[in-house]
Amino acid sequence: MHMPHAMHMHAYATLQACDMCMVDKPPRAKHCYDCGRCVRRMDHHCWWLGNCVGQRTHRRFLFFLGAQSVLLWWTCGAAVCGVVSAAHGVRVGQG
Repeated sequence: MHMPHAMHMHAYATLQACDMCMVDKPPRAKHCYDCGRCVRRMDHHCWWLGNCVGQRTHRRFLFFLGAQSVLLWWTCGAAVCGVVSAAHGVRVGQG
């Protein structure tokens, strides 16, 4: 008969039932009232992604933040170039 490791036994012993989902949730899991489910290692609910940022979605959330940062810097750069060219009297597309 195989005996589980003591650490695994401790993890099984700390499972608590979620009052909303009525399922056993692992440690560090939280219930999201927006999604209506328990999420492992929940950070927060992201309205822009439409789901919770948790154990499986950290990478996607960081990619989203990176893409938004690139888009923001590109837009600011284009705006500055437009203002500078307008101040010098240069029309865009006519050199």
